[in-house]
Amino acid sequence: AQINYDVPKETDFGSKAGEGFWPLFQYISGQNSEQMKISMTAPVVMKQVDEGDRTKRSMSFLMSPSKFHSLEELPQAK
Repeated sequence: AQINYDVPKETDFGSKAGEGFWPLFQYISGQNSEQMKISMTAPVVMKQVDEGDRTKRSMSFLMSPSKFHSLEELPQAK
């Protein structure tokens, strides 16, 4: 599961991480189209790219349930 969001340029990398974390946490906690709780692996992947006066960030949770064999099988975000 991944979320993309913008922060002002020069924002400390650890700052504003909640903007990415909380929507992903809600998704795996059951706030999704199937109201399904989903396990995740320990890694949380964060990327950052500066574009003009904004900084583009993405945060990803890696899913671990063996019953999902493709992205299409995961529940949709609300």
